[in-house]
Amino acid sequence: MNEQLISRVRTLAKTEKYKQDSFFFCGSPSDMPNEALLSACEAWLAAVESGQRDPAVSERLISELERIAPARPTGILLENANAEGAGNAFVIWNLLDHRAEL
Repeated sequence: MNEQLISRVRTLAKTEKYKQDSFFFCGSPSDMPNEALLSACEAWLAAVESGQRDPAVSERLISELERIAPARPTGILLENANAEGAGNAFVIWNLLDHRAEL
């Protein structure tokens, strides 16, 4: 398993967890948490950590990523997307580009 992919899923999970915590503790998040994405990330990470790759869990994560993926702008190189301010969009695009490894 590619450590970069694991790191990217962790990044998404941490972002969604932060949004969730902000929503419940502060009442005014900057962005609404995506419960389905958080759950899919956590399930996938648990499967990876246990060494039990589950195709259904991977498919659930991929489906959720496809559902929320923003349109990829033309002219942005994926390698430079994070530096150009794409943020989570870069993580999502990268994971979808490597869906076969999930």
